[in-house]
Amino acid sequence: MIKIKVVNLPDEAGDTVKAAEMGGGFLQPSFGLDTATLQAVVDHVAGMEIRPDDLLLATYSKTGTKVSQVFILLTKIYLRCSQLD
Repeated sequence: MIKIKVVNLPDEAGDTVKAAEMGGGFLQPSFGLDTATLQAVVDHVAGMEIRPDDLLLATYSKTGTKVSQVFILLTKIYLRCSQLD
């Protein structure tokens, strides 16, 4: 089980940003969520069943992730509709 803790990271100007510490020094954005909510999300995802036809899309931020997701969704819809004909 991954234990998560939301931490405040200061910058040189004295401002802080919240990040989720995932263990092993790995940090990721906390998306404004508290520790309990993030922990619940991670626990849910860790318990999900992975199916053979699942697709994992992982990209860097600001690199067209939403466009890629919409393209994949539209492709799936098109393929399912074409199978109905």
